Amino acid sequence: MDNTTFAFIPIYFAATIGINLLCAAVLLLPSLNKKQNQFGTMLVGCLVTIAYQYVTWQYHSSGDVSTSLDWLKIQTSIVILSVPLMAVVILQWSRQAYPFWFVAILIAVSLVFFAINLYSEYTVRYFGNVELIHYTMFSGESATRLLGDKSFYMPVFFAYASILFVVLIIIASRLFKQNQLTKAAILIVTLLATIGASVEAVLMDAGLFNFVYLGGLPITILNFLACITVAISLELKTKSLSDEIDKRQKLEAVFSRLAKGVSGENNDEFYINALRELQKLSKADIAYICLYEKEYLEKLIHTKVVLVDGVLAKNFSYPAKTTPVELISLNDVVLIKSNAYVDFPSVPLFTNIKAQGVINSPMINENGELEGSIVLIFKQVIEDDEMLIKALTIFTSRIASELNRERLNTQLHQMAYYDYQTGLPNLSCLHDHIEKAEKYNRNNNTQSILFLLDLKGFTNVNRHFGFANAEKAIYELALRLRGYTDNEIITARVGGNKFAVLINNIQSASNGLIALHWEAIESLVRIPVPIDKKYLSLSCNGGAAVFPIKSDTALDPMRCAEMALAQSKQSLRNNLSLFNISILKETDRHIFVQKQLDYAIEHKTELFAVFQPKVDINGNLIGAEALARWANKELGYVSPDEFIKCAEKSGSIGLLGNYMISLVCEQINEWKKQGFAVPGRIAINVSPLQLADAKFVPEIINLVNTFNVSSSQIEIELTESGLLTNIEESIDKLIQLKAAGFTIALDDFGTGYSSLSYLKDLPLDVLKVDRAFVNELDQKNTSELARSIISIGHHMSMCVVAEGVEHKQQVETLHEMGCNIFQGYYFGRPMPADEFKQWAENKKT
Repeated sequence: MDNTTFAFIPIYFAATIGINLLCAAVLLLPSLNKKQNQFGTMLVGCLVTIAYQYVTWQYHSSGDVSTSLDWLKIQTSIVILSVPLMAVVILQWSRQAYPFWFVAILIAVSLVFFAINLYSEYTVRYFGNVELIHYTMFSGESATRLLGDKSFYMPVFFAYASILFVVLIIIASRLFKQNQLTKAAILIVTLLATIGASVEAVLMDAGLFNFVYLGGLPITILNFLACITVAISLELKTKSLSDEIDKRQKLEAVFSRLAKGVSGENNDEFYINALRELQKLSKADIAYICLYEKEYLEKLIHTKVVLVDGVLAKNFSYPAKTTPVELISLNDVVLIKSNAYVDFPSVPLFTNIKAQGVINSPMINENGELEGSIVLIFKQVIEDDEMLIKALTIFTSRIASELNRERLNTQLHQMAYYDYQTGLPNLSCLHDHIEKAEKYNRNNNTQSILFLLDLKGFTNVNRHFGFANAEKAIYELALRLRGYTDNEIITARVGGNKFAVLINNIQSASNGLIALHWEAIESLVRIPVPIDKKYLSLSCNGGAAVFPIKSDTALDPMRCAEMALAQSKQSLRNNLSLFNISILKETDRHIFVQKQLDYAIEHKTELFAVFQPKVDINGNLIGAEALARWANKELGYVSPDEFIKCAEKSGSIGLLGNYMISLVCEQINEWKKQGFAVPGRIAINVSPLQLADAKFVPEIINLVNTFNVSSSQIEIELTESGLLTNIEESIDKLIQLKAAGFTIALDDFGTGYSSLSYLKDLPLDVLKVDRAFVNELDQKNTSELARSIISIGHHMSMCVVAEGVEHKQQVETLHEMGCNIFQGYYFGRPMPADEFKQWAENKKT
């Protein structure tokens, strides 16, 4: 008759196995993280405990001595091997450091006991006289176990295994000291349970107690409690990560709006929008950007943008001395959490609104100097906010960068439109004024007079008085001419010793009026210039042109004035020559040149391409520029400047450009047949008028396809003035060219209408530093401007090419500035195709 009250044995073993399976499932995913070794070790511990419980279950269910011995041997082996494993599990779970040699000793001793157990007939527990005992549990269930003569190995093993008790006690003590009470309590529970299980096992082996071995119970308890702590830890990390992601998403949204605010906005709008985003993020009541003057502690602080509750307010200035030094930092963000109006009563803005919190973030310029600050003022007490400080730091850096860009843009504009030595408008600026005057004259039936004056014999001034004194004389003359200007009179320096005076809004430019102005200008030139206790006397030739000019053909006022100046220099009597319509020999030549050029283009004759190498710092060929040349049977060699301008004026520039592209493509194929290829790309110059043609993009793509030449071999080179005629249309066409595989180079940067306001929008790949800067690298201002241009190119991810390089010193200086691509006579002149190929092959050898 079965007297079983309930099935304790299967319930106990199934429950402990299930708990360990659950723990193993919890640990599975964390264990895949190679940086968290403890999870993998704990997972192995769970699996070993499952194996131990299952084997013990089978041991107590055995029906004969042989089967029982087999299960006991497996169980004992698991126990032996578990000693180093459980030690590592406990050490890693509790995050305690341990020496490798300690674990190595445990493994070695366990392997000795494992071998003894494996090769002992009755395991390490018994020597002999082993018999199977059947007994009844308290639950009424029948169970079995072995009894026999005790082996002396077991006391030794128990002494060895007691190391685990020592480890548990030491770690629990450490955890208490580290205030990790939860983990310490878990280890104490495990320790007590292990002691109980060990006593129970000794009593069973002595035949004094009939039960099942509970050796797996303490480890199950440890695994279960440890997994609970792991799950709690993972939950906390997940929540922390979720909070961090939420913070980052908010920051990214703000930074995205900050970045989006750059394109298409003027500077003021950028600063306003950036500050508004920052005020929304910080919830500040007042936010402003302020700029410091040099030696600011003795001067005023000026605000650039002020927002009050998100509304734009009027800018103001205040003495720097009213700002306590505690609120000004050169490096770190200053954070005042509360009582700002009490602690700093000298600041009216704080006291007026009873400000509690203040944050001041310093803006540092490229020279490491304090340039200004972003100030946030709060009516409420504020707390530390790491996210806000990080965001504020990024905003500050971005705004400081924009201020630097604005300043650099101003410098580049000054460079492009004003003479760096005298501060007078330069030739580019003068051209703009002439164009505006022409339009105004046509609309208002008025006239303008353009005077060009060239100082006589100024080369001798350099020779006799030295360069510095000659420059001083130029500067003195510029000051006098500047004094002659008013709303209708503009003076400019258009060359080394050449100046221009443009007089606008004249109802009738009579000869008397022209003579009157010339007399005044000439008298300014003739005033002696004091130099080294001496006086330098200057004189000049002049050419004048009144425009609009009545002519069958459109005549450039500047050109007309140049022709008049040239006539004045040839005249022995007059210092001033007035342009006359009869001075048209040059015009006649232009007509003849155009006729011959049209014939050459139509019949594909006389025009040819030469190639100038582009090289790296070591002189290695990395590309080339194709240049158009013309040798006419009647005119002889015609300057590219002359015939290209002629083609542009006549409208045949498109045909000329397409022909040059064809010549380059043919040459690429010819070189290919000869086994030669130019590394990199061959640059082809494109006229502004070509680019303006609606058919330009499809025509050039069709041309390279016709010749089976890859667009990756061609670079389109444009001048900056050519891009400004219609900037939006130019950008659209350049994008199409880039999509087709061409690269885009900006030629002669800095000589025309240089401005970052358009440069940042153009899809450019290459920026070419004009030879004008290369030739004057020994002058500090020019050198710094060249460095800035190179830096701008690199920061905008463009390759930078210096052209017109003629001397080694120029190469070294440019390389030091960061330029790595060079073009000029120092490395190679423009050469016909065969000569260029031979030059390249010689370079290889």
